[in-house]
Amino acid sequence: MLAIAIGLALIVLGALLIAIGALLSARSRARCAGVVIVGPIPFLFATDKEVAKLAVALTALAVAFFLALIVLQLFFRSVGP
Repeated sequence: MLAIAIGLALIVLGALLIAIGALLSARSRARCAGVVIVGPIPFLFATDKEVAKLAVALTALAVAFFLALIVLQLFFRSVGP
């Protein structure tokens, strides 16, 4: 139960920090991107090409990481005690 409370507190703190940062840097030009993966199809949205390339690279890194976790889980399940 404590872990849930800590997690929720961190989420609220993160949202507050994002809101404060947005208010303080209202004059700057923000660049953003996002990737949504639905099944095997990724959807990319970005404000410029440089950020889009970064989003693609980070998404590929995250997918490789999760695939490695799956392979490790299958390996240790088959080796088991």
